Amino acid sequence: MPGTTIVACKLPHGLILRLFDMVEADEPAAGGGYRTIKRPQPRPGVVEIKGYLTKHRGATIQPPAESSSYAFTEGVDKDFFDEWMKQNKDHPAVVNKLVFGSDKADTVKGQTRDHKDARSGLEPLDPNRLPRGIKTYDKETV
Repeated sequence: MPGTTIVACKLPHGLILRLFDMVEADEPAAGGGYRTIKRPQPRPGVVEIKGYLTKHRGATIQPPAESSSYAFTEGVDKDFFDEWMKQNKDHPAVVNKLVFGSDKADTVKGQTRDHKDARSGLEPLDPNRLPRGIKTYDKETV
């Protein structure tokens, strides 16, 4: 589709994207009176980006993920996403390549291969390689 982007997201829950405008507002100042500040004001409309557990949304019990991978959201307005990336260029999900997009499917798929080892810290634990002090449930010892 013209004017759209395919967004890849490696977060289990996905993201809700929204844009903000900086507007002037008055704020009470110490000692009385007001001072003018700039504050973010949300624009109307949001875009929901899928996470890799999106397909299990609504299930009574969500199954543990076998592994984390990128989920794709197609048809995102290109201008909206470009502006969101600009406004969030320092966001950890952007910096660590957990969220990115392109209007070309091949480019997005290539980037997912390039960044397959990117970690968010929200990945499921491997029961065979648990951190020290964490044990698996053993019903025999209960």
